[in-house]
Amino acid sequence: MVSPQLLTAFEVERDVKNLRNAMKGAGTDQQTLVEILGGRTPQQMVQIINGYRKAYETTLSEELSNELIIGNFGKLCMGLVVPILEYDLSCVHDAMNGWFGANDSVLIEVLVGRTEKDMNIIKTAYIAKYGKEIEDDVRDNLSGDFRNLFLAVLDKRDPNEPFNVDEDVEALYLASDGKKWRHNKETFIHILTHRDDKQLNKIFYEYEKKYNKPFLSAIRDNFSGNLQHALANIAKSAMNRVQLIAELFENSVYGISTKHTKLIRLVIRHRSPQVMKLIKESYKNLYGISLEERIDQESRINGMYKELIMKIIKD
Repeated sequence: MVSPQLLTAFEVERDVKNLRNAMKGAGTDQQTLVEILGGRTPQQMVQIINGYRKAYETTLSEELSNELIIGNFGKLCMGLVVPILEYDLSCVHDAMNGWFGANDSVLIEVLVGRTEKDMNIIKTAYIAKYGKEIEDDVRDNLSGDFRNLFLAVLDKRDPNEPFNVDEDVEALYLASDGKKWRHNKETFIHILTHRDDKQLNKIFYEYEKKYNKPFLSAIRDNFSGNLQHALANIAKSAMNRVQLIAELFENSVYGISTKHTKLIRLVIRHRSPQVMKLIKESYKNLYGISLEERIDQESRINGMYKELIMKIIKD
């Protein structure tokens, strides 16, 4: 079991040396990578990352990239040797600057459900890393409903904005089920992105109570495609963030092909032992099988790649 405590100076030095030795000479000792990268918490990995830079005047990620570890195992290793904030920034930047257009699923996954403090840290770090405000990247690379949605997600909430649950419920109804012609996307976007989770859950409860219809059904019946998916995930995040993440894990392995990029991203971002414990409990409740068993059943997840994932998610 991964210890949640910080490593001692001796333990950091030991891991740094073992990683260095694993990457020296011909080939790479992948088993050592599995044991260390898969057996340390995000906070412990930051200690190791800093210790490696101090000891060898190069970054662990640079050293690892020189090892030419290819495939999904390599991608997972590379994601584990950078701090989670830096990884999140890369996910967001790449999602908006890809060859095939913006990846709204990644943006929802990384940006939705953040506290005001978290969002401010992300915005500041994004400017430092890319020399550009994250909002400007949204304006340059997204369009239409998605540009409006993610600008609203990033928008700083006004603490003085009045909250009236009955007014919000009525506004959402008139913007969807109660509107005869064109649905008012702007109202949905504004309310879902400018209310905190507690307020949103009050809205969802009162909506179902007043109109005898779950709020998620209102989204499904009145919106379609990627916008429906995005709005539903914002609502689900407010209802039960952990359950949403468990559903995302299932989505990454469900179907005729495993979505490896998504699975890798989820494992990296949610590998903190306390968080993973809650996700696994939720997954078991939802699907009647443990997350470990589900991963183990996937023939498309194999070799050292599977071993590293299992090392991370196991108790």
